Parts: sequence; C-alpha cells; structure tokens
Amino acid sequence: MNLNFRKFASALHFGALFVLMVGLTFLNLGRASAQSPTPIPYNTSGSTYTQDFNNLFTTVPANNTAVAATVLPPGFGFVESGTNANTTIRVDNGSSGTGDTYLFGATSSNERALGAYASGSLTSIFGAAFVNTSGTTLTSFTLSCTSEQWKDGGSTAAVLNISPFSYGIGNAGVLTLNSATGFTNVTGLDLKAKVNNTSADVTLDGNLAANRTVIAPVTVSGISWAPNQVLFIRWSDPNDPGNDDGLGVDDISFSASPPSDTTPPTVTSITRAAGSTNPSSATSVDYTVTFSEAVTGVDTTDFTVTTTTGSITGATVSAVTGSGTSYNVIVNGYTGTGTIRLDLIDDDSIKDVATPPNPLGGTGAGNGTFTGGETFTIASASPITGALLSEFRLSGPGSAGTGDSTDEFIELANTINASLNVTGWTITADVTTVTLSGNIPAYGHYLIAGTGYSLGTYAGANLTLSAGTDIPLNATLVLKNADGVMVDKVNGNGALVPTSSTTQYSYVRRLESGLPADTDTDSSDFNLVDISSTSSTVDVSGVGLLTGARLGAPGPQNLASPIQRNTSIAITPISIPGNGLAGTAVTPEARYVSKNSTIDPKGRLSLRYNIKNKSTTTTVTSMRFRIVAITAGTSSTAGVADIRAISSGEFATMPAMAPPFCKRRSLWCWRSPRYPPKRL
Repeated sequence: MNLNFRKFASALHFGALFVLMVGLTFLNLGRASAQSPTPIPYNTSGSTYTQDFNNLFTTVPANNTAVAATVLPPGFGFVESGTNANTTIRVDNGSSGTGDTYLFGATSSNERALGAYASGSLTSIFGAAFVNTSGTTLTSFTLSCTSEQWKDGGSTAAVLNISPFSYGIGNAGVLTLNSATGFTNVTGLDLKAKVNNTSADVTLDGNLAANRTVIAPVTVSGISWAPNQVLFIRWSDPNDPGNDDGLGVDDISFSASPPSDTTPPTVTSITRAAGSTNPSSATSVDYTVTFSEAVTGVDTTDFTVTTTTGSITGATVSAVTGSGTSYNVIVNGYTGTGTIRLDLIDDDSIKDVATPPNPLGGTGAGNGTFTGGETFTIASASPITGALLSEFRLSGPGSAGTGDSTDEFIELANTINASLNVTGWTITADVTTVTLSGNIPAYGHYLIAGTGYSLGTYAGANLTLSAGTDIPLNATLVLKNADGVMVDKVNGNGALVPTSSTTQYSYVRRLESGLPADTDTDSSDFNLVDISSTSSTVDVSGVGLLTGARLGAPGPQNLASPIQRNTSIAITPISIPGNGLAGTAVTPEARYVSKNSTIDPKGRLSLRYNIKNKSTTTTVTSMRFRIVAITAGTSSTAGVADIRAISSGEFATMPAMAPPFCKRRSLWCWRSPRYPPKRL
C-alpha cells in the first residue's frame, strides 16, 4: 500500500510537472516585449517631421551587440513576439544570424536604419507614434522613406521578403503599436527586398543603390486624426519561408494636413473707414475693405471709384494698405460734388492662403466683384486751403548734440493772405493728438515743439508737447480743422523715410515758388536738409549726411517770425560795373571777387539786389532770407561751378525801411544754408 501510494504520488508529481512545463512553454510562445513608444507631438498642420536614425551613439557598438531600446529616437519603438522576444535592440551590419530587431548599418558607422530579421522564434513590429497637438482634425498624412536590405537569407525555399506597412489611429492607451485590429495596410509604403539567392545567407550594404529603394511620398487621404489622438506608423517583419531577409527603414519624412480648403474668399463689406466724416470736404477719403478670410494680392488695380450722384470726376485709388482680412483704401484726386462708391472688380488676382490658393469668388474673373459698399458724400471736392504742415522733424541732436528723440518740432504754415483761426484744430501723430488755438497771421506760421527742442533761441515754440510725449519717427502727421475734416496729411504713404540724427536737420517743403509746395506727393513736396555735409546735392555721401538729404538747415518759424510779403516787397538785381575778373563770362548782375579766405579758395561770386518796400502804409523793421535752392553742380561735374553759400556776420539792427525805401544787400552777406536762416 505504501509502495503503491508512493508510485501514485510519484506519478502525480510527474504529471503535475509535465502539465506545468507545458503551460510555461505555451506562455513563452505568446510572449511580447512591450516597447510601444511615447508619441511624438505633432504641433503644426503641414509641418514636416524627419528621421534618419543617424548619430544615435556616442561610440558605435561592435556588430551583433544588443543595446537598450532607449537608444532609439523619441517616438520610435518595437514589439517582439516569440520565444526569443526581448526588450533590447541589436546593432549589426547584416552579418548576424540571430532573429531580432536591429539598427542596421556599416561596421562602426553612426548612419543607421531601423529594421528586423525574423526567425522561427522571433518576429518584430517596429515604427513610430505621433499625437495630434495641432488643435484641429487632420484628414491626410504624407509619408516617404527608404527601404534598405542588409541581409539576403539564402535557401532553396527563400523568397523576396516584404515588411508590410500599416497605420492606425486611436486614443492613447487603447490602440498600441502591436494592436491586432485598428490598422490599415498601405502597400506603397512596404519595405521590399531586392536581392534573393537560394544558397547561403549574404551580408549586404543597405546604403548601396542595388540594395535600397527610395519610396516616393505617399499621401493617405480620408483619415480623421482628431486632436489628442495617436497615429501609429509601423512595419511588420513576419517569419517568411526559408531564411529571412534583413530589411530596414531609413530617411523617414512625415507630414499631415487638415481638409483641403476649396472655399473661395469673398468681400464681406466695403465701408467708410472708422473715424471718417461724412459728408466730407476733405481732399481724400478712406475706405475699409473686409474679406471673408485672409487674402493676398490686393492692390490699387483691383478697385474703381463710381460716382453715384452729382458731378464728381477724377477720383482715383491712390494707395492700398493692410493684410489678412482687412485693407485700407485711399481715394483722392476728385473734383466736384456728389457721392462716390468704392467698388472691387474681380480679376482673380486676389487669392486666399490655402494650398492651392482659391481666387476671389472662385475661378473666373468677375465672380468676386463687389459693388454694394457704403458711399461718401463729397460736400466740396476742392482742396481746403489755408494751412499746410510745412516743416518738421521727429527727433534731433538735442542740446548735448548726442541725439534726443524729443528734439522734435512741427511747423504749420498759413498759405493765404488772411488771418487763420486754428482754435480747435488738431494735429494727430499716431497716438498723440495736439489741439491748437489762436490765429495765425496771413502767411504766418505756428510752431509745436517737443520738450527737448534745441532751436528755441532761433524760434520758440507756440505750443510745447507735454512731458513724456515722444512722437514716433515713422508717425503719419494728420492736420484736421475744428470740424474734424482733414486739411493735410504728411508721410501717409511712408514716402519720407523715418530719420534721426545727431546733427541739425529737418523735412521742409520746397519753396522755389515762394509758397510751400503742395502736390499731395510727399517725396516731391519735401526736401530733407542736413547741415553736416560739404555737398549741396541730393544723395551725395558726406560725413554725417542723411541719406537723400540736401545741404541745408532747419528753419522753424513761429507766430512772431517775419511774414512773407511778396506782393509788397520788390527784389531786383543790381548791375555791377566791371563784371569782375577779366575774360570771365558773367551776367551784368554778378561779379567775381578774389578769394577772401580758405572758405572760398576759388573766389567769390557776388550777387546784389535792390530790396524795395512797395507798401505806402507799412514800415519794414526786419527781413528774413532763406536760400531754398542752388542749381549749380558739384566740383565733380565738368563745366559747372560748385557754388556754396557763405555765412555772414550777424546784423543786430538795420534802418527801418519806411515806405518807399530801398536797401542793397549781397548774397554773400546772407546766412549759409548750413545754419538756420537769419533776420537782418
């Protein structure tokens, strides 16, 4: 009985051991190594992620060396199945016969490819994961890569191996790299062997053209990759008949995109610009054009001005600024009265920013035309006369001569022969608005200056900006009357380059006609004058000369400055006997004088004039002279004299020119344009 019991117990023990061993063997066959990767954030739709598996090692391990999977780039991983499944990855050149997941590459080379070599005891799935962090659902992805063969498994049963590609989209933690369902095959991205033999295994160089295939970009459309979902790309290496091939993937390029934009942009409105006055008596009006989405290609040729009532003619679109969905359009040049409307005429030149772009209203000229905008009523299309922004600068040298952004001034000129009441008028410069008050005498001036103004001894400010106020260099200056109607605008189109300097300079309207130029084109109306150059011509580079400047000086004027009296002052040239140097051709009103100093080594040209007070009632007590143009050339111009004005001494007093009275004065006694104009 005991013996039988022992035999039974022994048999029972053996049977239990047998069952246990079978169970262990079964579990081992189904084991998988869990190396599913942490997803790569995909932040921007349309952006491209690339991976070439290069330079993963500080020191490249020897062939057939197993290393930790952490060597892989972030987002990449593998899952192995079979009795030999493990959590390491093997570094090799294709010579190893061990089934495993590999980083293939030439011996000691840091240029690698991710792949696998399957066997009867190990298969591998390898790839990458991306998480959609772009904030929008993406509906397509594009992938390209290179298929490389590093081993040709030779046997009578060997075939050209394929590592199929598939992708899957799902929630993190639910879908994994080795999920049995939820993946879709894309054969155009499969890794395929190129070399096959039926004898022995052969080690190949996967970097050679004969052993590699460049897979052109394949776009997979119709997907729905929602924000925070994970997209897996993977290649599977099954155990093929005969000896397997070693295949790897390299040079991966991945991008994803939202749904294609096929909706064309449209004009949603054309309205009077914010702050506009309607009816308007200004010389220009501003419209705001709004589109349904961001567009490009908007310019003056896209618009036309339609007179809806009245007799307005000559209206043109002079400038278009803006971007995205909103643009500002300036209309000017008109005469007459009535109402005008800004229309957009579609010629397919305006497009959205989609890829490919959609033209306004869709393909075809005219289908995006918009004629339903607001109108402006023009009460008087004649320019408002009486005042101009005549001279300015928005920084200067300052009292120390080192530069001061508050050494700024704006001069306002009364251009009519009558007193001008400017109470309630404003000058706006970006966020700064200055309100004026008082009267400007006929042909007189009004001066606004910053707290660092350095020409106060020449002409003091009638109004000083408050402390801390600094007008930006690129500010647009807008003068409006008490009714809010724009009277003048300077630098509205950026024609006057923002300028700063440590020398005395300013922008001054051209005065060749005797009155400030006003063609509504800043670059034609204004000269940039600078005292620091030895040249009097435009765009000549001299020490300290501002780009595009003329030799000259700022000459700000205020309410107390002398008033232009062209109608009551007569200036006539005086004939000079002898005409100076013998044999020299000069006019009867000019003569050469021998040199006076090193200032005029070539001699001095004297021009003399009679100045007559023609008024029968007004006594002249002071005079202001300003040289506004010199038409002679520079010394480098053959046959043309290089003439510069010469500074004179100060004239503290002069006899009163009671009516009628004449006084003679020579040009060389006048103040040089290198200094502010002086009174005599």
